[in-house]
Amino acid sequence: MTPAALAPVLLAIVLAGAGLALSAAAGLGGPSPRAWQAGALIAFVLRDLGVIAFFRFGPRPRKGDFGAVVALALLYGVGGIVGSIIASAEPALGRALFAPLPDAPLASLASGLAQAVLAWILASRRINGSEATLAQPQPAAI
Repeated sequence: MTPAALAPVLLAIVLAGAGLALSAAAGLGGPSPRAWQAGALIAFVLRDLGVIAFFRFGPRPRKGDFGAVVALALLYGVGGIVGSIIASAEPALGRALFAPLPDAPLASLASGLAQAVLAWILASRRINGSEATLAQPQPAAI
């Protein structure tokens, strides 16, 4: 049984990829900034889903939702603060590193993908760890 969010996310990934490909084929200068922006949005959605999966497969899965909300608030909030600090030197880049903004869509896409990979590596380690714990034989009750 797959999670309910999987089908819409896969469809969004396919549509964003198709948009990038069509935009690249239609224009002489490569994909349009809006196409890169769509890719950045998908990258941050993947990152957010990785953060949610990380907390849902934690030691207390029922409390994982609250932890995920706090983590996402910190990622966007602290990321916004750090982005503002960076933005004093390079305005377009600073804000786009921590949120999918149109100021610098390529930087936003690269940052979102890097964060998504990191989130899913951490989530997969936690998922594999919880599966290993479940697979271990339990001592027999006396």
